[in-house]
Amino acid sequence: VLPWPMELFAWDVHPRLAQGFIGAGYVFRTAFFLNAAFETDWRKLRWIVVGNLAFTGTLLFATYWHMAEFHWDLHVTLIGHVWLILYVFEPVVMLYLIPRATFALPPTRTGGPIHPLFRAFLVGTAMLLLTNGLMLVINPTFAAARWPWELNDLDGRIMAAWFLGWTVWI
Repeated sequence: VLPWPMELFAWDVHPRLAQGFIGAGYVFRTAFFLNAAFETDWRKLRWIVVGNLAFTGTLLFATYWHMAEFHWDLHVTLIGHVWLILYVFEPVVMLYLIPRATFALPPTRTGGPIHPLFRAFLVGTAMLLLTNGLMLVINPTFAAARWPWELNDLDGRIMAAWFLGWTVWI
């Protein structure tokens, strides 16, 4: 939202629409994280674990693949280092902080059965998200030719994290 110099971020995100997508994704992610952080019943968080691993795994993959494009000069910004530490730290901490017995407990009842049409909608949505996410990871140059704004390989692979995370979270 703010016109900060790109050198202060972990890498140069461009154009503005890519910045908007990634920024909006982190607003969603912050709300998602706060919801999980304040949840007292760990059984309600089980559905998050695999999707979170897909999300953070994709970010780590993109970061290591494009490491030379990140800002590592500590005299300019720490954000590249913070980025890498957070996305190594988060899945490890998540796997070790969730009590082991959580996955053996019966799930909490949250509602009735899913309507067949809604189930079909979820399956279709997951297929579209997975297709898009995998295309952005495997061949972002091909995806860029069909993308609504300019897309470089690093931004494409970073954006894939949301598509792949959402696929699993569905």
